Amino acid sequence: MNVALYTENQRKYLDLFCQKCKEEGIVNNSSYESIKLKELKGKEGAFWVCYDNEVIVSGAGSQLIPVQTEYAIRVLYRAASLQSYRAYFPGLSRYHFTSIPFSMILPHCIEWRNFNHPDLEIVITTNINFKKHKTFNTNQLFHSLEKCGLVSHIGEILLYNVRQKLWRLNEKLYLERLQKFYKRNNISPVLLNKINLYNKVKAKNRSNGEWLELSRKKGFVLNTDKNKSK
Repeated sequence: MNVALYTENQRKYLDLFCQKCKEEGIVNNSSYESIKLKELKGKEGAFWVCYDNEVIVSGAGSQLIPVQTEYAIRVLYRAASLQSYRAYFPGLSRYHFTSIPFSMILPHCIEWRNFNHPDLEIVITTNINFKKHKTFNTNQLFHSLEKCGLVSHIGEILLYNVRQKLWRLNEKLYLERLQKFYKRNNISPVLLNKINLYNKVKAKNRSNGEWLELSRKKGFVLNTDKNKSK
């Protein structure tokens, strides 16, 4: 399982993923256009895909969005996994870590925020359209995550003319619990260690350059997952 930042040289793999999403009724990921990747450029956003061998099985992105009078980083944008990969990790997780986007891609979203918009908070949105069963399940899930302290409901927002609930991620708790989940499942913690180091440096009001230097000394690779190039 490999997570890579999406680039256009992966288009043929993404098109196959979109076709499978369409067959499984995942509307927002049913085509290149429906994912709206053209809006995720530079500091406006980014999209990551998760490969199993040569096949994309999951994807999700980060997006800069206006929230009231400020901006925030919306994560898990267009998050989706193929049906056979929705419970990829064994067992149950009250923190939803059996989800590939939530456990494997979200850390990349956090790292992207750290590099591009370090002062902006991370939020997640869920569609307020209870006529659709999947949407209802997603809202139920986030209310459960709120009881665990992992997210907090902070209001509503209108995106693409659709009303959505707005959730703030408890980054500290998320990273703490995910570190334990990675250890149980023998997943490399390099990216999480890098994020935790960034947070420590930021807490001491050090410069971004000092954090980069510390990362090199710790042996952290700045690009932990090379872009897929085919």
